[in-house]
This record gives sequence, structure tokens and C-alpha cells, in this order.
Amino acid sequence: MEESEREKVRELNMHSEPIYRHADERLFPTFTLNHTPRDPYPWEQDRHLPRITKDYFRCRGDYRRKEIIKRNHLGNPYALIECRAHSLPIRSEREFIYPALISALNSLQKRLQKKVVITSGHRCPFHNRYIGAPGNSKHLVGAEVDFYVEGYEKRPGVVIQALTEEGGFLRNGNTWSNRDLAIHLVPSGEGRSLDNDHPYPYISLEVLREEGKRVLYNWHRAHSGYHRY
Repeated sequence: MEESEREKVRELNMHSEPIYRHADERLFPTFTLNHTPRDPYPWEQDRHLPRITKDYFRCRGDYRRKEIIKRNHLGNPYALIECRAHSLPIRSEREFIYPALISALNSLQKRLQKKVVITSGHRCPFHNRYIGAPGNSKHLVGAEVDFYVEGYEKRPGVVIQALTEEGGFLRNGNTWSNRDLAIHLVPSGEGRSLDNDHPYPYISLEVLREEGKRVLYNWHRAHSGYHRY
């Protein structure tokens, strides 16, 4: 009863007035916001960009992935499994990735002052089949790499221009090439393997020649040229 009486007194003494204002009336002035790029963090500056080494090219296969069941041309099922731990391709008893790729990516980082992200470097035959890539890919012998550049994910033309400023590259559609290297632009809507399962374009860099000799896919080097752990 006491609470009811207090509520009645409150209602009797309560006084309210509606607030009116025009549709374009503002209490505070508004300003147009302009984007101001942030200053780079110390680790994003030239001296802090990670130097790309052959370790960045290691196969991205993961044995914890489930096997994929496919069917051959006769309709018989077969399983695709991921790879276990293994080395990079071996040459002269050492792990090997073509130096032209490492040099080109480090030079690109320095020129653009942005980090190069390798999405697919070396691929072993198991991982290559699992992701649905061509069986004669130069990724299998460490002579090809797929990547994008942070900050230029949707502007690959800037990256390609930086790659082709020197070296006498000629264009043929989405491919730029000189005597030693070929650059392929893969648009975002084009079919792609699982390693490059992202929504923006990526660039593939391929070694054509080394020391004047053509670099070719070789089945023996692809399937037997690496150590399994």
C-alpha cells in the first residue's frame, strides 16, 4: 500500500513537456571524416621486413586432414591422402629452392616496402594431388611459387609492375616473361587449388632457365628428390 501511494503522489506531481526540433537541427556540428593512414610500425619498415629464405617455401601439407575419396575413369574409388613431414627438394645433399625465386621476392619486398606472403612454395606429390593441382607442376621441383603482397591483395597490377620494371619482360595475356622467369596472374574468379583458397588474385612466379639451361618438370626429381622424415 505504501508503494502504491507513493506512485500515486509521483504521478500527481509529475510534469512533462514534449521536445520539438526541426529535422535538420543538430545539437553539435558535424564534420566530414578523412582517412589518415597510420605510420608504419617498426617491424613493418625496411630493416624489419622478414628476409625470405628457402624455409618459407616448405610444403603446406597437413597429415591431419581427412582423406578425399575420388573415382577413376572406371568408376572405382581411390583415396587421396595428405603428406607427412618431409624436406624441401634435395640438391648436392642440401635442401634446395631455385635462388632466382628467393632473390626476386626479397627484391619485391624491398621495392614495395610490404610483406610478401607465400601461399604455395614447394609441394610434394601427395600434397599436390590432394589439393587438385596439375601433376607436372614446377612446384614439385622447387621452381615455382604462388604469393601475394600485403596491402596489394586486390591490386596485383602494382606488384607485377614492380616485378617487371627491369629484366625485359614481354606480356602475353596474363603472363609476363623474359628469358629466365615467367609471371602469371591468376584472377580471383579463376579456378584454383586449396593452397590459394582466398578471395583475391594471386601471382605465380616460375623459373624458366637457370644458368642458360631450361628448367623442366622431372618425374624422378619430383617424386624421389626429397627426404621423408
